[in-house]
Amino acid sequence: MKHLLFICSLMLACLAAAQDQPVQLVYPWVSHNAQFTSTLFITNHAERPASLVMIATRGDGTPFTAQHEIPARGFLKRPITELFPSLDEGSGLAVQVRAESDQITGRWLTFNRQTGSSGSPAQGVAIKPLSRNHPAVGQMMTLDTVGSDAEFTSALVFLNLGEQETRVTLTFADENGDFLETFAPIEVALKPYIPVAQPVTELIGGDLGDLSVHAVSEGQPFTTVHFMFNSAAEPAMASGSTIYPDVRDVQPTPTSFTFSFDKGDHGFVHGFADYPADNTEVFEFKGGLENLPTPYSGQGYLISARNASDDLFMYLKRRIDGLVPGARYDVAIEADFLSNAGTGCAGIGGAPGESVTVKFGAVNREPVALRGPDAFVTMGIDKGNQTQDGSEMKAVGDVATDADCSGSVFGEKSLTLASHQVEADAWGRIWVIVGTDSGFEGTTDLYYRAIEVSLNPLR
Repeated sequence: MKHLLFICSLMLACLAAAQDQPVQLVYPWVSHNAQFTSTLFITNHAERPASLVMIATRGDGTPFTAQHEIPARGFLKRPITELFPSLDEGSGLAVQVRAESDQITGRWLTFNRQTGSSGSPAQGVAIKPLSRNHPAVGQMMTLDTVGSDAEFTSALVFLNLGEQETRVTLTFADENGDFLETFAPIEVALKPYIPVAQPVTELIGGDLGDLSVHAVSEGQPFTTVHFMFNSAAEPAMASGSTIYPDVRDVQPTPTSFTFSFDKGDHGFVHGFADYPADNTEVFEFKGGLENLPTPYSGQGYLISARNASDDLFMYLKRRIDGLVPGARYDVAIEADFLSNAGTGCAGIGGAPGESVTVKFGAVNREPVALRGPDAFVTMGIDKGNQTQDGSEMKAVGDVATDADCSGSVFGEKSLTLASHQVEADAWGRIWVIVGTDSGFEGTTDLYYRAIEVSLNPLR
């Protein structure tokens, strides 16, 4: 029993550590069963060692976790069973590699254990989901000729790389360009980082010869891998190719969004940075929808923490879709919130109101908090420090209100970022982020009630 508890504790510790690091590499489908198995390669191109947290997830959601370190300029080559010693035979897995360094690359081999032709390996390239305009990541993907006859058969793997569930719809076409009907079985919810695999013959209900495949997601980025097997069940594999929207004749138009937290979180998520990852308990992190304090009614998005590092950053972020890929926008952000910090009040290290700087920004990649080699968590975007602007976030004020200095009364405040330029990514997306950079060494409680975002195209 003690041994089992230790293993469970270690797994939870690995998963907790992984949340502080971004997903740098993804292996969409690696195998370990009676017929197929895989070997993974990871190369560290940096001048310092790379600490990795690896999470392998089966289609049923079962996770396996491991931690490894690669020397500076070194590489790791391990069978999947050595990377994850507790892994048993079963269905395929998607493997996430989370690390503080983005200077890692990877490949993997999958081979038939039952053949004698040097293991009959097939090679795949690991996906870097944070890379801009990755050729194998998108919302519209194509898979060139897939087989469904006696000579060559194919299986397709789909992996959701987004933050929310999505659905993927497949359309098949023959060599004359004639489309078959869209097959409902693949139109299922894909949870983030949980792989789904389907043999082509099961999707189309039989042998219809060679086909091309067009895959469309409802909104989240995904990747896909095509396995092709010959009559001896020896595998070959290839990644799908993204289809960027054709925007040559599409003109960006002004658009705006109002997110009232009385009606839900609208896809916003919270996070924290500028703190030591190995001592989080003293910060008393808290975030999520909560009822507003008296005398206010309804609910807001509460974010709260105790600034034990004298430099704590806490934030809300959300992705905005549907923009014109590559278009430049002038972004304005307004946030309405409640704060229990009065004006002119004394505090530890700084005032509870004036020493907590509010910053707004917009970027074309996801803002993430990164755990560094010194176990200190910082933002992966340029937010500036304390009262200073960054290139990607601007200071717009502080959290001081007309509340008294007791901390038991909340006052209203609204702040605005009038102008901030950003270029939408290749899928027409940006991320907005609102946050506070604290020099007050105490607890800050904020209830965000609403956030408004306006985007005007720049000619």
